[in-house]
Amino acid sequence: MGGDLDGAVPSVARAYARQFPAGSYVELANVGHGAAFSGPCAMSILRTFVTRLAPGDVACARRAGPVFGYSRFPLRVRDVRTRVRRLAGDRSRPRDRRVAAAAAETLDDTAMHPSSGHGLRGGRCVLTPVKVLRLSRCQFVEDLAVSGTGRLNPDTNTLSARLRLSGPGTARGALRLRPRGANLVATGKLANRRVHLLVALRH
Repeated sequence: MGGDLDGAVPSVARAYARQFPAGSYVELANVGHGAAFSGPCAMSILRTFVTRLAPGDVACARRAGPVFGYSRFPLRVRDVRTRVRRLAGDRSRPRDRRVAAAAAETLDDTAMHPSSGHGLRGGRCVLTPVKVLRLSRCQFVEDLAVSGTGRLNPDTNTLSARLRLSGPGTARGALRLRPRGANLVATGKLANRRVHLLVALRH
């Protein structure tokens, strides 16, 4: 078993599978290294293999979940270039929109690097074994601290959260992030300005 985004394992795994008369190799779409631990699809295939010595139905392996990623590694809020689209009723300013994008990337980074326990530029950021995200002044950029809780849905590979924002790069406020396809909808208020934005997590 391997992921199609893994740069090393798939070619080796295919070669090993060919060494066995009844060998099979299952490749999961939009999955990197450690495919066996990537989610319910992989676990279902492995469970079937252990009990029946065959992978069984592997159709789920072709159904690609969203790939989280950021536009770059910005140093400050003003450097964030993630695409953001205003939705109905939005009263945000340009900086507010960059803040919403940076908050989404902070959440994303926590989900992508669950074992580190800290943000790229400070704070505490944890993904628990039950897929709950806990952020305490977590910083993906230097001038924005993000606190709150969220969830990584292992079935849909989507993120959601309620976050409090502070720091020199933002007006104080709170945002709720909810999935919409592979992206996030950010709603809330920054300095009493209503925020209603679509933040792109796929680039």
